[in-house]
Amino acid sequence: MNDMPKHPRLLLRGTTYYHRASIPVDIAATYPKTEETFSLRTKDPGEALVKVRRAAAEVDERFAAHRQQLALDAEPPLSELTKAQVAKIEELYFAHLLQEDEETRLEGFFEGDEPKPEAPVPSFDEYVEVGDDSILRQVG
Repeated sequence: MNDMPKHPRLLLRGTTYYHRASIPVDIAATYPKTEETFSLRTKDPGEALVKVRRAAAEVDERFAAHRQQLALDAEPPLSELTKAQVAKIEELYFAHLLQEDEETRLEGFFEGDEPKPEAPVPSFDEYVEVGDDSILRQVG
């Protein structure tokens, strides 16, 4: 009698268990693979059943995300943004600028294509203290 756990996406190759799922028909023409197959990295049937359930849920989420992207791609472009959309774009851009500024402060003040200066890198205040305003002229 075969005691192998049952799951439609569970596949045994040799002694290792795999997840295997066909691509749903509605997205097969645009999905980048012909099937989702990968090792569950276990030889234990009980562990394989737990892992294949998780893997199946993750793969189903990928399929749903692909469907959602197809739906977005099919929508006509907007002719005008709402005030709420403009506000959200402004908020995201401001967050991006703050993140970029934080990275600059942590990494130091130098051009990206120049070699990094020797550590410790002087802070903005230290540049001002020693009277090195060349950095200020570049920015201003």
